Amino acid sequence: MGVWWIVAVAILAHTASASVREYHWEVEYKFGFPDCKEGMVMAINGKFPGPTIHALAGDTIVVHLTNKLATEGLVIHWHGIRQLGSPWADGAAGVTQCAITPGETFTYRFTVEKPGTHFYHGHYGMQRSAGLYGSLIIDAAKGKRATEIRWRV
Repeated sequence: MGVWWIVAVAILAHTASASVREYHWEVEYKFGFPDCKEGMVMAINGKFPGPTIHALAGDTIVVHLTNKLATEGLVIHWHGIRQLGSPWADGAAGVTQCAITPGETFTYRFTVEKPGTHFYHGHYGMQRSAGLYGSLIIDAAKGKRATEIRWRV
C-alpha cells in the first residue's frame, strides 16, 4: 500500500502545480501591413501575428477556435508540441483532423511538456503565409530547470 500512496501523492502534486490556460480565438481577415505594404492578413482576435501563448511545462492549453472566414476551412498546427494523448489536436488537415468549416468552432486541448520557444500556424492551404501564426512559449515548471526534464517514451 505504501508504494501506491507515494504514486498518488506524486500525481496530485504534479496536477496541483499545472494550470489550464484557456483561450477563445476568432480567425478572420483584416487589413494589415505585412512587408510595409497594406494588404489582407489573417488575424486572431484582430491581432496579426496572433497572440503569444505563455505556459509552464505540464500545463494544459485549451483553445476554442472559431472560423470566421467566409469561404475556407481552417486548422492550427502546434510546432514542437508532442500530442501525446491528443493526436486530433495536431492540426494537420486531412491527416489528424478535418478542417474547421466557416462558422464552426473547434476546441484544441493538449498538454505541453517541452520547454522552449515554439510557434503555431495555419496548416491549411496558404494560411501561414497569409499571417496565421504566433508564438508558443513554454517555460520549465516551477522548481525545475529545463535540463532536469526527462522525456517519456
